[in-house]
Amino acid sequence: MKRLSLLFLLCFPAFGQLSYGILGGVPFTNLTTGSSSSGLVDKSSNYTIGPTLQLGLPLGFRVEADALYRPAGLRFNNLFSQSSTQWRFPILVQYRLSAPILKPFVEAGYSYDHLDLRVNVAQTPSFSATSHHGFVLGAGVDFKIPFVRISPEIRYTRDVGAGSDNVLELNQAEFLVGVRF
Repeated sequence: MKRLSLLFLLCFPAFGQLSYGILGGVPFTNLTTGSSSSGLVDKSSNYTIGPTLQLGLPLGFRVEADALYRPAGLRFNNLFSQSSTQWRFPILVQYRLSAPILKPFVEAGYSYDHLDLRVNVAQTPSFSATSHHGFVLGAGVDFKIPFVRISPEIRYTRDVGAGSDNVLELNQAEFLVGVRF
C-alpha cells in the first residue's frame, strides 16, 4: 500500500493540475415557490457561494467538486414561516476547448443536495431535513489573469429525487463565477 501511495504522489504532477478557489453567483430561480398574491412572501437570499476544487486531466478534460451554500425562506401573514439552508455537492466532468484567450467549456455531472427546513406555525417550531439528487449541465468560459483563473458560467441542476415538496423548487438555474488559484 505504501508503494502505491508513493507512486500516486510521484505521478500526480504529471497526471493533472489541481486548482482550488471559490464559486459564487446568483440563481435565476427561487428556491421557494411563494407568491405575494397567495399571501406567501418569498424572503430568500438571492446568492449561492462555496469552495470549489478542480483536477485538470489530459485532452482538455477536468473534474470539479463543489460545496455550494444557499439560504432561503418563506413567510405567510406572520402565522407561518419557513427558513431553509441548502447545501449542494455537485461533481462535474468538464471539457475545455482550446482557444487563445477565452477557453469555452461544457460540463455535466451529478449533484447531491441536502436541505434543512425550519418551520414555525403559530410560533411553534419544527425541524426536518431532506436530501435530493439530480443531474447538472453547464457552460462557460475560462480566462486567466496573473495567478488567477476566472470562470463565469451558467449552470442548470435538474432534481430527480423523490421530492414531494409543494413549496420548494429544487430545479435550479444560476449564473456562477469561479475564482481559482
